[in-house]
Amino acid sequence: MDRKNFNKDAKLHKVCGSDDTRPALQYIYFKDGFAYATNAHICVKLSLFEICNIDEIEFLNNKLLKGESYKEILKYDLVVAKFNGLECYDEDNKVSFFYFSENDDLKFPDVEKVISELYYSKNTEVDRLMFTPLKR
Repeated sequence: MDRKNFNKDAKLHKVCGSDDTRPALQYIYFKDGFAYATNAHICVKLSLFEICNIDEIEFLNNKLLKGESYKEILKYDLVVAKFNGLECYDEDNKVSFFYFSENDDLKFPDVEKVISELYYSKNTEVDRLMFTPLKR
């Protein structure tokens, strides 16, 4: 069986915030074919088409998934997107389900606006921001 999941190297959960006063930052936000994660200091925007081979990615649109859930999902072989969450199967066909947030009070920050302002405030166009994390 081919692995259908997020790329194991796309560790978005490591960017998510852990501050209880800003609970929305503990989530990964999916919108218009991209996954966003931020801790208010670092923001990552990745194309779902580059980091994911789940068939039903349209179910991810405008959804919030807890960073800790995402970390667990990476361990599975097969992920099937449903309208209310992600159904995960391991090699023994054991099923786990990770729900999207249903809390309407959680508002993920408008990181696209911040990214756009950064790009357009420069005199030269920036195609992509890259960084290499330090190993500890």
